[in-house]
Amino acid sequence: HVDDFTQGVMMLIIYDGACPACAAYQRHVRLQQAAGAVEWLSARCDDARLAQYQAQGYVFDQGLLVVLDHVVYVGADAMHVLACCSSRSGLMNRLHVGLFRRRWIARLLYPILRAGRAVLLWMLRIPPIQSRQ
Repeated sequence: HVDDFTQGVMMLIIYDGACPACAAYQRHVRLQQAAGAVEWLSARCDDARLAQYQAQGYVFDQGLLVVLDHVVYVGADAMHVLACCSSRSGLMNRLHVGLFRRRWIARLLYPILRAGRAVLLWMLRIPPIQSRQ
């Protein structure tokens, strides 16, 4: 059960704003906004909603979190949802939609992306999100 912490936003995306790859993804992916407003929220900021999701057991270092119409999607499922909502304009968006729109491919590739993020953060000496608490 997920309470509504989105405060009127149709889609809330919680990502690692300190991760260069995650931030690049956030800048370049184009979501179709016909369904309503989209809010990107860095898991490293002091927004009260982050603590509310953590209290429900979500661990932001374990993956991207997407809240769409009061349903929470994490990791590969979140990437799949974003691919289903993405525009096909631009090379990155076509690649994103082409790969992650297929749930089985999202589930296959997401652990590799998450591991790559962990290595990148380690190389850049950026501490995990959980170390902020």
